[in-house]
Amino acid sequence: SILAVDDNRMNLELLRGMLKNTKIHVDTANDGREALEKLRVNTYNIVFLDHMMPVMDGMVTLRHIKEENLCKDTVIIVLTANAVAGVKDEYLAAGFDGYLSKPVVSKQLYTAIKKHLPKELIVVKEKQEAAENNVAPEAETTNTLVSKLAFLDTATGMSYCMDSEEFYQEMLEAYIESDKLEDIDTYYKAKDWKNYRIQVHALKSTLLTIGAINLSEHARALETAAKKEDADYIEAHNEEVVTEYKEILANIKAAIKVPEKEIEVSDGYAGDDKAHILVVDDDIMNLKIAAKMLGEKFRVDCVESGRAALQFLEKEQPNLILLD
Repeated sequence: SILAVDDNRMNLELLRGMLKNTKIHVDTANDGREALEKLRVNTYNIVFLDHMMPVMDGMVTLRHIKEENLCKDTVIIVLTANAVAGVKDEYLAAGFDGYLSKPVVSKQLYTAIKKHLPKELIVVKEKQEAAENNVAPEAETTNTLVSKLAFLDTATGMSYCMDSEEFYQEMLEAYIESDKLEDIDTYYKAKDWKNYRIQVHALKSTLLTIGAINLSEHARALETAAKKEDADYIEAHNEEVVTEYKEILANIKAAIKVPEKEIEVSDGYAGDDKAHILVVDDDIMNLKIAAKMLGEKFRVDCVESGRAALQFLEKEQPNLILLD
């Protein structure tokens, strides 16, 4: 059992996807505070803990874990996009048991898990060995999607998705849905460089994951400037990065033909005798997952806010409401 902690939903889905063919149970948390709540009631073999997060970052979370003695026999591995000389030693000195650079590559993830899991829990199957060596199954060698993405370094993007075109598309779709423009703009206008840095830090990592290498480097430069509170540099380059980010989002959306609204509220039809569930959540990934998990056996409608839920309930009364 593994706990993955990251404020970026795309990173959590990427890690979960890399392990979907194993028997590892993956639990997730979106920040340090949520991680502590889970660690107080659950036991994990390994915790993958992101360093830079809002609410409570990885270093503060680690300190609380140690103070409360929550992970006496649990390995804690830091996830970080700060791949600079000497940083690994700093993390180990702080009390982490290991270090993984982001975006995480499947081979490095498997290596870390095999190193730290109890030996009696490890049985390596032939397909897992192929995945570790980045050998793509024959069915996944088509270039239908890749041929439409000339504006990305698809070799890099595919390498972070186990060379699976299907998984790569899932990550691209998740990337579109995790649009950070609004948050970046909010913190930029407020000159809140601490939270601005967190947003461009996450952007840097996810851009690299999908193969947008040049823009990832530009986001890295903004992150460095935010760390130094270099407002002049940020003001000179923020708009340039935002514009290029918008272009990449639009180009990806056009290439993979994602509808403007994949999850829509129904108009109130009553011709289905399946039990009816309404799911209310502002996280589009949660709505997608709920719709996929429940859609076969139930009639599922999804809305993204409390206000939208009240509007829906004026037309219909579902059997069950799952309310964030």
